[in-house]
Amino acid sequence: MNLNNVISFYGDTLQTQQGGLLTQQNRIGAATDVICAGSYGMIQNDLELAYLGIPQTTASQIMWLPSFLWKAIRTTMKKLSPRSVLIISGLSLVILGIITAGIGPTLPNFATNNDSNLAAVGGILSVMFFGGLLTQLVGGPITDRFGDRPVMIIGLVVMALGIAGVAASPVLALTLACAGLAGMGRGFIALSSHLVVARVYEDSTSAFNALNVFYGVGAIAGPALAGGAIALWGTAIPVIWLGALLLLALLPLALMLDGGAAAHGQDGSAAVMDWGALRQPVLWIFSVILLLYVGSETGFGGWVSTYLERTLGTDGATASLMTGGFWVAITVGRVIASAIGGRVSAPTLMLGSLIGSVVGALLVLLSMGNTAMSIIAIIVLGISFGPLYPTTLAVVTNAFRRAPGVATSAASAMGALGGTLLPWVHGNLIEYSGPTASVALTIGTTTTMLVLLVAYRTLGRPARAEAAQPAPLG
Repeated sequence: MNLNNVISFYGDTLQTQQGGLLTQQNRIGAATDVICAGSYGMIQNDLELAYLGIPQTTASQIMWLPSFLWKAIRTTMKKLSPRSVLIISGLSLVILGIITAGIGPTLPNFATNNDSNLAAVGGILSVMFFGGLLTQLVGGPITDRFGDRPVMIIGLVVMALGIAGVAASPVLALTLACAGLAGMGRGFIALSSHLVVARVYEDSTSAFNALNVFYGVGAIAGPALAGGAIALWGTAIPVIWLGALLLLALLPLALMLDGGAAAHGQDGSAAVMDWGALRQPVLWIFSVILLLYVGSETGFGGWVSTYLERTLGTDGATASLMTGGFWVAITVGRVIASAIGGRVSAPTLMLGSLIGSVVGALLVLLSMGNTAMSIIAIIVLGISFGPLYPTTLAVVTNAFRRAPGVATSAASAMGALGGTLLPWVHGNLIEYSGPTASVALTIGTTTTMLVLLVAYRTLGRPARAEAAQPAPLG
């Protein structure tokens, strides 16, 4: 194709239509405008094709291809089944799990890259949680206003850039800044993935538990991939680069999600930013439960290896293996919950999980010094912990159907706050008061969650009735 012919033809055409003369620059601009319009099927006739010397069939394919692709994408978006939405959202959580769990084994490499020490680079996780706290505070209202898809896409790009910066940075201050950026993206992804699933499932108990199974798979895979990378290259940093690439690779699938123009409530009505949700006691009951749960899961999971080394005298490798068992148990708990969540109400599922959590925490304390009993106790605690985070979010989204974003944002932010504070408390208790004090904290937090849930079931009957509407996963 001769570019001058294109410019001349379309420029002459527009000049004739406007009845005036065009400069060469304006002719090029006019040609560009017309060609771009034509690419979406707005201009196309036999005279143009003959002048350019392009067969009509070939030109038709070229001119209509962008329009066809866009229509195909829109059609796919409209036809996505709830299960497809669940899988796309789940893949985002697999990547979050790989990156988050892969950071721990990578800390020594980050320390070397930054010419720093483990204590300093250990702040990466705390800064990431803080970044997530910020975006989860604002992400819900943004989602209610603009929809789920834009928030997820922004989250994927921001986290990919941030985590790549963490992997590449040679300066601690820059590393921590990039970790904060990655955490902000992580917060957007975690929030939008749950909200988009809540929008396509009338009751999200089973769906949320299934969704968080994906995160468990990533959390199990992350350390395994890090171990393989260390064996091959002597560093686990390639796993972090892999995570950044996977986030970007997920963008085409994220574009297929609906909800790009406007959000909708779970009851099908237009979503609104219902700030009145923040005045509802039920929201804060479950927000405090999330604060205590995320803090307990992160704190116990992060320090259980040290606890086992000190109480059982095991080496680091054995303690790490037993710690992996805790995360596997959490994933198993979520698989079980996703299977039975359609047959029991979310509060009932939470009640069973919290009773099991209290029992598991007590068993950890009573089994101190006994390897077999410690393993059993950790498994009981992990399985019981599994359903709590997704099921609590399900209660919140079901209780606030018109504007799930504001409510879920507040609850998730409280969870992020717990994940920032309680692990620090666990670490100080183990270091200065001994392992028993750390386990006692877990007993206290699980018992408090149980008391709060019983109070909700006793005093919050209207909200409970609305939340307990099970729907099959499918």
